[in-house]
Amino acid sequence: AGNKREALKYFAEALEVYPLNTDVIGIYGDYYEYTDYDLSMKFYELAISLGSLRKKDYFQLANFYKWKGWYDKANRCYSLWELVKVRYGIDD
Repeated sequence: AGNKREALKYFAEALEVYPLNTDVIGIYGDYYEYTDYDLSMKFYELAISLGSLRKKDYFQLANFYKWKGWYDKANRCYSLWELVKVRYGIDD
């Protein structure tokens, strides 16, 4: 319903039950992507390091890397997403 602060409370509860929930960790990255780029990047990096299957985590992190001029890191994000797609049979 657009109440992001209320939603974050529920996401925090979800992480208490299942702390390695990559979907929720990625959603935290989404939440901060326009207000705190560095924090958002950390959430995306964590989600990916834990095996995220969310395309947005890889692509938004790649965008942040490109904005910082880290093109090799950005390309690795895209390549890693391609490997994840193949490994888990994800259609784009």
